[in-house]
Amino acid sequence: MNRRLIIFSTLLLVLSAALLILREPKCQASSARDFDWTITVTTEELKDYFTFPGNNLNPIVKVKVVYQDKKTTKGEEVTYEDMYFRGCEAVGLRRYSVLNINNTGLGAIRIAHKNGDAGSGETCAAANAITRLLLDTYILGDAPSVVLVPRTSFSAIAQDLHKENFFPFDSNANEAVPASIILSLASEPDGNRQSMYYNSGN
Repeated sequence: MNRRLIIFSTLLLVLSAALLILREPKCQASSARDFDWTITVTTEELKDYFTFPGNNLNPIVKVKVVYQDKKTTKGEEVTYEDMYFRGCEAVGLRRYSVLNINNTGLGAIRIAHKNGDAGSGETCAAANAITRLLLDTYILGDAPSVVLVPRTSFSAIAQDLHKENFFPFDSNANEAVPASIILSLASEPDGNRQSMYYNSGN
């Protein structure tokens, strides 16, 4: 009797482990399909981009913006624009196409840094780009459900968003928030989350 119980328990453990192994890639694939549209923002510090006598623009941060939409672009990536920043100040823009996203879908803005860890210029440029893209999506009658940022630059980008008049708040609190724009900030990998609201009057 004990032997049968041991065999049964062993088989149950093996089957449970197999189910966990099979289930994991499905969860990962599902998370990749959670969004109907995604705007990806990639920052890169360009050293020696404007190197000539009398230039005071260095260092320049290039922000490349691409998007993809399940309906309007059939999942294909489309280049939207390149923005150029000196610190928090925008100094250039080159637009390649219109932002054609489905305004009934679930969307996200995703921040990436081309060379790994980002300096203060890149995080400030990312915060400014987030603000501009929020406005672009609001004009289209939509808004991202989340803004995803690398975990290593989460705190810095949250602080730089404060310079853009975004302020943290507790989304679970029973208090009214004087805001027309709400931003949900989350880190990749997961672990950090912050709800923020826009208020130009503060």
